Amino acid sequence: MLSQSAIVETTAVGMAPGTPAFLNQVVGVEVLRGADPQAVMAELLHIERALGRVRHQRDHGGYASRTIDLDLLLWPELECSLLADGAAPELILPHPRLLERDFVLGGLAEIAGRVEIPGASMAVGEALKKLRQG
Repeated sequence: MLSQSAIVETTAVGMAPGTPAFLNQVVGVEVLRGADPQAVMAELLHIERALGRVRHQRDHGGYASRTIDLDLLLWPELECSLLADGAAPELILPHPRLLERDFVLGGLAEIAGRVEIPGASMAVGEALKKLRQG
């Protein structure tokens, strides 16, 4: 791990009443040159499963409670949409809701505010400012 943001507590949106708040953190890691983003995402999903996460479960018309949720937010200079082929997970980079979530952009801005968001024509810090201004 190279860097980590502060932990931010957020209300569980789209969940059953009484669902506890979520704890969110952005972590920056270094991957080996030539690493494959799909392989990295597959490893994140493996870690989730090892910690008891069951994906694609929904309750109350929204999201399901989960023990952990690991997402790949950005990959340097890469914008892509890779469909699942049965063995590999679906992967969209940058994360499809990155620009909509203050708690994600805020954490990312703490550790990589000047990093350009592929396809967005702006840096992370600029995107956070734009989101907060409405």
